[in-house]
Amino acid sequence: MSNSSLIFLSSGTDPTPPRNIAINTVGTNSLRLSWTEPVDMSGVDKSYNISYGNSSGTWTVTSNTTSISLQNLTSGTNYTITVVTVGVRGYQSSPVTTSVYTKPMSAISLQISNFTTNSVSLSWSKPVEYKTSYSYRVQTNVSSSATMLYNTTVTSESATIMTLTPGETYTFLVYTRAADNITESDP
Repeated sequence: MSNSSLIFLSSGTDPTPPRNIAINTVGTNSLRLSWTEPVDMSGVDKSYNISYGNSSGTWTVTSNTTSISLQNLTSGTNYTITVVTVGVRGYQSSPVTTSVYTKPMSAISLQISNFTTNSVSLSWSKPVEYKTSYSYRVQTNVSSSATMLYNTTVTSESATIMTLTPGETYTFLVYTRAADNITESDP
């Protein structure tokens, strides 16, 4: 009579990746992102690993839902964000990646000087956490109608606005702009 043994093998498959990763809100030191549940994984136990990093390092957090807020970020900085699905056995999906700049801090102490009948000079101080890659968008509005008259980009902390109408009232707004030339501070 021979002895026999039964061997049971158990395995699993890699989960499918998250879909439709989106940046919902961006602040100076935080952001919120969301994504859609992976295909064919409704009702299946899973979690998500979210890695986010910049030139200073990479950090990883875990979420059991399809959204998360990332805190304690640096203003005006490009973050690369990767989300993977983690199955019950620890198997991970392929990554889904996006990148985003946090908003820069606002310029400080806007000053107006050197009035003439049709020009004015503006100056301000660099924002907190200033970066040499920053530029500034200077917007000139006609106060009576809130209509934008001029939109100028400069790289120094001053600008001269020309060809204004004598006797008209204007509003000047300065936005700090990140290196992507899209992401801006509050005015």
